[in-house]
Amino acid sequence: MGAPLSSGGETVDFDRSNAAASPFIAYLPAAAGFRIASWLDVGAGWAILLAKLCNAAVYVVGGWFALCLVRGLRVRWLLFAIALLPQAVFQAVYITADTYANAAALVFVAAVLRLILGRGHPPAGVIVTVAAAGLGVVLGKPSYAILLALLLAVPPSRFIPAQLLGCVGERVRRVGWSVLAGYLVVAAALTLALLRLTSDADGAH
Repeated sequence: MGAPLSSGGETVDFDRSNAAASPFIAYLPAAAGFRIASWLDVGAGWAILLAKLCNAAVYVVGGWFALCLVRGLRVRWLLFAIALLPQAVFQAVYITADTYANAAALVFVAAVLRLILGRGHPPAGVIVTVAAAGLGVVLGKPSYAILLALLLAVPPSRFIPAQLLGCVGERVRRVGWSVLAGYLVVAAALTLALLRLTSDADGAH
C-alpha cells in the first residue's frame, strides 16, 4: 500500500489493446481517483483503492438514480436484482470501463421503462434523461449501442413532453417518430465515430 506512486524513473508503456476498445470517458472515474491520490501523495496501493472507490461511487449513484426512475413500478424489484448481480457488483469495484457502462445502461433501461409503464404523460425531465443516458451508454461502450433498440418499444407520443402536447396537436405520432428517428441518427453517427476512434487507437498501438 505504501509503495510510491511514481519512482521518478523512465515511463514504461504496456499493452493497452483491451482498454483501447472503450473511449476515455469510461475511465474518467478511475482517473479521478488516481488524480486525488496524486494530490494526497499516497502510495500506489491507496491510489488503486481510491480509483476503485470512485468507480464504485459512479455505479452506486447510477443504480440509485435508476431505481428512483422506476419508483412506484413493479419492475423496480427486477431492476434492483439486476443491479446486484454478482458480476455487476464485482465490476463496480474494479478498474474497468464496464462500471461506467453498466451504470449508464441501468439508468437508460430504467428511463425507458418509465416511458413505457409510467402513468400519465412523461415530463420533459424523463425524456431528457432517456436521451442523455442513451448517449452515455454509447460513450461508455459503443458496442452497447444495441440497447438503443429498446426505444422502438416506446409509443411515439411519449417522446413529446407533456408541456408541448398542445402545440403538436393531432400530429403527435408523426412528430414522435421524427424525434426518435433524429435521435437514432445522432446516436448512430456518434457510435460509428467512436468505433473508428477506438479502432484507430488500437491499430496505432
